Amino acid sequence: MIDYNKLNSKVKGSGLKQNMIASQIGITPKTLSAKLNGKSEFTISQAEHLSKILHLTSNEMSHIFFSE
Repeated sequence: MIDYNKLNSKVKGSGLKQNMIASQIGITPKTLSAKLNGKSEFTISQAEHLSKILHLTSNEMSHIFFSE
């Protein structure tokens, strides 16, 4: 289960605009918004790419994308 609060906090804290993040992941800003709001799931590839963009450690990635 994704911890959307932590993920959105990291996105906001990155200083990057969502349209820039979406472009780097290869999705539309609308699709990214749906994913960040829990209306659509991230693929593993997208989660990995987003983690790199946000400079998440493997521990942070684990806590955000695989929280219980």
